[in-house]
Amino acid sequence: MKFLIIIFFLAIAACNNGNQHRNHADHHTQHAGDQTLADSLIIPGKQVGSAMVLERLQDSVLKTLGKADATDAAMGKVLVTYFHPDSIDLFFAYRDTSMREKDLKQITLRSGSYQTKDKVKLNSNLSQIIKAYPKGKIKNVNGAQYYELLEDGISFGISNEMCKSIIIYKTNQAPNYNARY
Repeated sequence: MKFLIIIFFLAIAACNNGNQHRNHADHHTQHAGDQTLADSLIIPGKQVGSAMVLERLQDSVLKTLGKADATDAAMGKVLVTYFHPDSIDLFFAYRDTSMREKDLKQITLRSGSYQTKDKVKLNSNLSQIIKAYPKGKIKNVNGAQYYELLEDGISFGISNEMCKSIIIYKTNQAPNYNARY
């Protein structure tokens, strides 16, 4: 009889241990899903994904993203371009008048799977963008059209009523629409 009681308790312990492992695995799967979402999320005025954060130092951003496909520098500003897997321009400028450190001032997306919490992304139509961001204004710059939200720190490049680029910049600061030299 003692033998059966010991086996009974061992069986219960084994079942509970299996549930703990399953719950642990479910937690990691959930975390991985959250991380994937975080890596593709556009937060206007702040960041794109987890690596491209406005005001973050140039060296830190580039170390995370790896070697760029193209760079152009002049007058204390640097434009860094990645073509693969996504077309992204990162615009850096000196942080302050000490001219020692450059930080990320603007992010321009031209391809990729990034999206806002409202599911606005590249190739969204203008009516979807206006529905998600009704306070914006249409702005024409050098023959290009943008739907601009300075207070939110996001602009959408529009062509044929479709979003062709998304620009993220610090809130209440005008974006540099000419950042691509």
